[in-house]
Amino acid sequence: MPPKSSSASSGTRKKHARKAVAAGGGQQLPEPQQKSDRKSKKHRSDPPRPKVYIAPVKPTAANPDPLDAIPGLSNRLPPTLLVVLRSLGKKAVVTRAKALEELGAGWVSKIADDDEGIEVYALKDALPVWLHHLPSLLVHPSRRIRLLSAQTHSALLASAILHPSLVEDVPEIVRGVWALAAYDSERAVASVVSQSPVEDNDGVVQFIERVILHPDEVYDQLNPPAPSIPDSVVAKGAKHPQAQAGKRPAMEAEVTSRKADDQEESAFDRRARLRIAAFGALKGILETTTSTLPPFLASPSLWSALQDTDAYSLSSANDDDTEGLPEDDLTSPPAIDSEADTLPLGRAQPVLRRAAWSLLGAVLTASSLPSAILQTLAHTVLPALWTEADAGVQRDGAMWKGGVGLVRSHSEIWTAERFQVFLRHFISRACNSSASNTSAAEAGYGAVVLILGGVPDSILLAPGQETLLFEAFWAALGGPPSLEAAVDQDRAHEESSLAEKRTPAPALTSALPPARARAGAAFASALLECGIFIVKRTRAKAPNSEIEDDSHGGHKYMLNQEMKRVWVALGGALPRQEENKPRLYIDARRAADILCETLYAAAGVGGDLLNTTLETLGACVRAGGPPALICAVIGALLRGNTAEDSNGVEQLGDNAQPLTKVSAEARMRAYAQKLRADVLRGAAEREDQMLLVQALKTFGGGDEVWVDGVGEALDALLTRRSYALLLIAPQLLFAYLKHRTCPRQRLWVSLLREIATHPEAIADALTAVVGESVLDELSAVDRETVSPGPLDALFANDQPLPVPPSLLVRVLQRGPALLSTSAIQTTISRIVQRFADRVEGALAGSSRDDEAFTADLELLLGVPNVTRTHAAALLPAVYVFAYVLSGPGHAVTMARTFWVRWKDSNADEAADVIAEVKRRLNVLVRSTDVYVTPEDVLNALSEGTLGASGDIAKDLFPSRTELNDMLERIPADPPASSLAVLHPHLPPASAIQQHKPAPAHDARGLATYSRIVAGLLHALTADRRAARDNVWALRHVLFLELAAEDAIAVPAALNALFDESVERTSLEGIVERAQQLTAYILTAMAEDGWRAPALDTLNAGKPIVGGGALSALLVEVVESARRTDGVRECRVLNRILRHVLQDADKAEADLWIGLARKMEKNAPETCIAIVSAVSASNLEPLRLDRYRNELAADLLGVSASKANTQGLLTLRKLAASAPSGDSDVVFLPQQRSVNIFKACQQWIASDEEMDEELESTMTLVFYHLAPLLQNVPGTHWDLIFDVVETNIESVAWTNEETLVTLARTLRLILLIQDLTLTNKTLRASWEERQMQILTMVRDMAAGQLDDVVPSSPRSTCRELVVQIVQDLPPSLITEDTLPKMCHLLVDPSVDVQKMTYQLLTVAARKRTEHFVIEAGVDVDATVKADLPPELLDILQMSLNLNEGEVLDLDESLIFGYLLGWMVVFDLFSDASLKVRLSYIDQLRTLKIIATSFIPNLLGILGVDQGIPKAFKLDMWIVEEYFVQLYESGSTWSLQVLAAHLYYRALLTVPSLIYNWVLDCKDRQLSSSIATYTSLYFSPVIIRAELAHVKSPDAAAELASDNLTVKVAPAVNEVMASYLVDEHQLEIKLKIPSDWPLRKIEVKDVQRVGVDEPRWRAWILAVQQTLWSQNGRIVDGLGSFKKNVTGYFEGQVECAICYSIISVLDGSLPKKPCKTCKNRFHSSCLYKWFSTSHSSSCPLCRSDIM
Repeated sequence: MPPKSSSASSGTRKKHARKAVAAGGGQQLPEPQQKSDRKSKKHRSDPPRPKVYIAPVKPTAANPDPLDAIPGLSNRLPPTLLVVLRSLGKKAVVTRAKALEELGAGWVSKIADDDEGIEVYALKDALPVWLHHLPSLLVHPSRRIRLLSAQTHSALLASAILHPSLVEDVPEIVRGVWALAAYDSERAVASVVSQSPVEDNDGVVQFIERVILHPDEVYDQLNPPAPSIPDSVVAKGAKHPQAQAGKRPAMEAEVTSRKADDQEESAFDRRARLRIAAFGALKGILETTTSTLPPFLASPSLWSALQDTDAYSLSSANDDDTEGLPEDDLTSPPAIDSEADTLPLGRAQPVLRRAAWSLLGAVLTASSLPSAILQTLAHTVLPALWTEADAGVQRDGAMWKGGVGLVRSHSEIWTAERFQVFLRHFISRACNSSASNTSAAEAGYGAVVLILGGVPDSILLAPGQETLLFEAFWAALGGPPSLEAAVDQDRAHEESSLAEKRTPAPALTSALPPARARAGAAFASALLECGIFIVKRTRAKAPNSEIEDDSHGGHKYMLNQEMKRVWVALGGALPRQEENKPRLYIDARRAADILCETLYAAAGVGGDLLNTTLETLGACVRAGGPPALICAVIGALLRGNTAEDSNGVEQLGDNAQPLTKVSAEARMRAYAQKLRADVLRGAAEREDQMLLVQALKTFGGGDEVWVDGVGEALDALLTRRSYALLLIAPQLLFAYLKHRTCPRQRLWVSLLREIATHPEAIADALTAVVGESVLDELSAVDRETVSPGPLDALFANDQPLPVPPSLLVRVLQRGPALLSTSAIQTTISRIVQRFADRVEGALAGSSRDDEAFTADLELLLGVPNVTRTHAAALLPAVYVFAYVLSGPGHAVTMARTFWVRWKDSNADEAADVIAEVKRRLNVLVRSTDVYVTPEDVLNALSEGTLGASGDIAKDLFPSRTELNDMLERIPADPPASSLAVLHPHLPPASAIQQHKPAPAHDARGLATYSRIVAGLLHALTADRRAARDNVWALRHVLFLELAAEDAIAVPAALNALFDESVERTSLEGIVERAQQLTAYILTAMAEDGWRAPALDTLNAGKPIVGGGALSALLVEVVESARRTDGVRECRVLNRILRHVLQDADKAEADLWIGLARKMEKNAPETCIAIVSAVSASNLEPLRLDRYRNELAADLLGVSASKANTQGLLTLRKLAASAPSGDSDVVFLPQQRSVNIFKACQQWIASDEEMDEELESTMTLVFYHLAPLLQNVPGTHWDLIFDVVETNIESVAWTNEETLVTLARTLRLILLIQDLTLTNKTLRASWEERQMQILTMVRDMAAGQLDDVVPSSPRSTCRELVVQIVQDLPPSLITEDTLPKMCHLLVDPSVDVQKMTYQLLTVAARKRTEHFVIEAGVDVDATVKADLPPELLDILQMSLNLNEGEVLDLDESLIFGYLLGWMVVFDLFSDASLKVRLSYIDQLRTLKIIATSFIPNLLGILGVDQGIPKAFKLDMWIVEEYFVQLYESGSTWSLQVLAAHLYYRALLTVPSLIYNWVLDCKDRQLSSSIATYTSLYFSPVIIRAELAHVKSPDAAAELASDNLTVKVAPAVNEVMASYLVDEHQLEIKLKIPSDWPLRKIEVKDVQRVGVDEPRWRAWILAVQQTLWSQNGRIVDGLGSFKKNVTGYFEGQVECAICYSIISVLDGSLPKKPCKTCKNRFHSSCLYKWFSTSHSSSCPLCRSDIM
């Protein structure tokens, strides 16, 4: 409850009351009497006055809601309806819309179903409330609210019970608003309201007038603003929120009244919306009622809605001719309504202006207009009509209907001054058009004649008015064109009020061409129509004035002049005048139609006028102009009716009577025929090519064109100038040839002769010729003769073709019109041969010009019937280019299209061509001179473009007999004797003949035979059916595989099948495909028992019966090997038998041994091949064991003289029969084995010279016998050791033939080392000889192979050597082992590299140990620990990582490079600080880290490409790496190794890494390195460093009673404190998160007893140890310990405080006593002096001072 009184005092209230009265103009109240100061002062004991709130007076609403004004109404209404009605008065749009929806859905919709329900009567009671809110709802800014309100009210009107209450006694404002709603801008609202129009218009017109003139006032009435609090009440209020609210600054009324309601539209748009609806409603009332016009239609403010600008001044200013006229005269301007809103009402409201023009049309339908209204319209409508520029308003027919209707029906409104305004503001401005609104010019010019029809004769025909009219027309183009001669064109125009210089109208000059043409056509049509109209009006006013009409200045003269001006504006010329630049851009045909329409209009006025205008037009045409315009005018004149003859026309004479259309057309046609002849003759005489071309194109070649000398004139011109016209005006020439049929053949042949005489310009001439269709009717030769054509000599010779290919196609397509038949065929043959030669060049490997191929194919595709006459020469070349050469490009696509189209359209004739194509492909497969490969040919065939595929082997490859003959001519021996390292059963080197190079190789390095077999291999691998049909080819495939394996193993050896340029990948592909084909044929195709017929045939010597192709193949291979006993056939046989015996049994193996025994004498190599295959199968038949023992027994019978022959062969057989190493079969009994050693010992002990091959074979046999005799004592082991030493002494890396002996010897040494691990007796014998043997092996391993070509046998020997030396005894490893052995790190074999690293790890430890000892005893600093140069060479290698992916490069090179750095970091292990600093100085000096190590590692890890592409190390442990587990062929193995190296570098040489990152100028790279390091390496290094600090070794190094080291892993800190007399000196080492890319921070925590410079020197020493010397934290703490211990060592205690460090200032005892030499603290002495009152020494009592 509010307080009863205000808190203000009575004096304050009176003061405010006086101010309020003074502000209101009332009588001022007297000033109160001043009280004495004593009483006015408030005593402190007085109680406080209570504050009383005075509530402001609530103002009453201006238009109260019936719910509040009608007593009891709210009680009678249902609650739900009451809530809805209350919501209608809310301000929120959403609330009102929801209320209307609920009212319509919950109440109004129900009365449609039940008109007697409760809802009806409830709504009837609520009608006052509804009618109270309806006006504001219907004018609401929200469209939805207006629509819902209209729908709701329409539904209420449909109720029979509610209708009377809504129609009778309804407030005027409701009817007015409902009438406005019928024309609402929202069509849905207008449609709903229109179904229930207002039945009583009383008062509606007055409401409409208010809406039009004062829309804001009406809107405020319908939507009253919130009432404001009176100032007096506000003044009386206390400091209450509601009272203070009235003191706020008042906003503008328009903003504060309806801020929420008007969010959808501005006040400007709201006014326009209401006025548009009001104009529509007023128009509807005028059209539906017959009552008199409302008086307010005479209001100028009302009709200012027609105007966009203040155009009222056009008719009201400077009206000098209106003086003396009565007030109500039409010339007097009406008074302007000052009550209206801002004028004009139509400003920036085109829709409102359209509504006003519509209202004008309705007003003009009245039978008579009151003079007041007409006076107002005269002063408002005409200016608005002349100045309207909006396209929407102009396109609306209402403007022209109303405006033109006014000026035509009420001519009395015209005055001379208004006519001048019409000319100045409408005609001269192109009807207020613009470049973007040319439709205004079209509509405006179309209405000009209608407007002139309403102008009185006294004004229109007054002297000089027509001149002003036409000058106003031409003013839109900047002024009228000059009709004077060229010499007089600078003469000024006659003075005129409209002749001043004007800017041309954009609609006629700068608009878009189509719109500009339409506007120009409207201009010209209106201009000429006005001329005809004036002549017609003149004759109607004075019928006898035609005689004067022809005089200068007459109306007929005037019309002729304007027609000339139009001609000139169109670009035409006048007599004695040159052609002008067009000013009217009109289509020639449309311009001609306009001129002819003028002639028809002139004929309608009189025949004399037609004759005059026709002569004028004819003179203009003869004078010249645009050719299209001239021909279009003549053509338009000729289109008339030809019913009347010329006689009838001539009889018409110059009669002034109007002519009929038929007569006019006849006269015009007759005149046009004569005019056409004159124009064409004149054009021929002037050689006006453009006009002649246009005339021939327009009029064709009819007989009527060539009359009157036209044909003769053109014939003479073309005969004289044919070649020149071909080059400069070919259109005229070919138009003539097309339409002039009689002499054209003769002219054409003559023209070709002229072309032939100018070969330098033949391309230009033929380019102009070939595109014309008339050539189909011409011939290059006379049809009566058979002479060659004029151009044949230029094409049918051996010289290059005289025209480019693109033109040649078109020449050949035209064929007989340019060349004779023989010349055409000769030219085509030359083109085909040129294409075929180009294909041959591409096959031979010459540069391929795709543009030239494209040009040839375009030529061939364009030549008709080329495949019929030249199929045999052309089509094979096309196929080879399209499918064999192939490749991307447009030319290949064209060739394929060419072939497919021909094949599809000539299926019956394709057999011969396809056969020729296959023959050509067979040649390509054999030839080594072509660039394409057999695989390319096979790929072409696989596309199926030659039809059904047959037997590829027969179609493309040589026959079986031819291939066998080619094979016989190839050497059978292997290319190198060292291959026995890989294939131990090959013959010795003395039995092998060196290959001779093949006479020719293809681009891949393959000889003819290997090229053919490689292609055959590709075909059989791709087509399994072909493989089954050609099993015989497996023999050749296996030989090619063996040759490829040999070329891979020994690439430097001469090979009859491959050149040295052959790529390794090609050879590997051959081997892989051969293995696949061999497995398929010998396994998948094999049937059960297929080998039995072959064995029966081979053992019995009978023809083979059954078994199929595989049996025949096996028999052929065995017989060939038996016949030749060559190494090639034996190796092929051995390879087949190894596959065959995989699923054989002992019985079959026994048969094969028996077959081998039969061949032993005549074919020993074949025998060895079969025996070795059976031995490798581990089947162990009985014959094989017997055969071994027989061979062992035979050795004892071989004398020393036969040892190099028979003994060697027997040893080879014995080695071939040895079981494989993983077999459990016992090779021989021990006694047999001892006998073999005895036999060998007898040979060696004899005087006969033993060959190295024999000793090598002995070594091979010893390898198999050694395990059998390891427990048997005897001299055989001495023999073995002697043979090993002899072999090693006799071999050399550079000698290819000794590699076999070396490999066998090294394998034997490895076997002996393995046997000694479990045999003590043998180990004792081996230890006696091993040092000498291993030293020799070590020295051999140290040998470098820089000048030797790598090979598989040599790499195998290198692996065996390294495998031995990796486990050398420590005594054989010295400090020089590392530089001697490190070259093995770059060996091509990864296994060699891994074993080498194992050796070098020990060697590095030995070298570091040596340098540490030497540096420790080196007093003179003469020993320098350096990295070996051999290792530095490896570290400085260039890996070229930017050239591709890591796997695309040489893996062994990268792996060796990384292992070299592993060795470098191994050298740092256990090295002293001096040695480490020496290593680091060398790395820093050579800049290897910056130039090689970091870039290469970043490239391998991908860090240089950004963190997203870098190798992720989340799953890897970087602090450990086991080289023995490295997997070759995987990228991640190299990357993990590189990451481990980076880890070791950060741990070993962090300062070098830090300096490189610091100097890196690539910020993105340095950021990536920092991120990568901190993410994967820093945590590991920090953890390792902290663990090292806590390790026992570190604790032993820092051991001291006074030094304490604490590690805080959580914060990566190390604390070191040194205790001196219970005082601690402390430092703290803070490791950053991205260490070592950021330095360790060394902080001094507590300094006691040390001066600051010394302390800072100690801190700096720790920093230098960690930062510059790459020391570890333990090294830094050791430096600190050393400095502190050395400083405090020998320090004595102070004799006063008995402490070394003072407890007062932390200083040391530095003040000595000169007598007793004791030292004291300064602070202790000061205290002693002050307390003892003496300066004597505390001990000796002598004076210190």
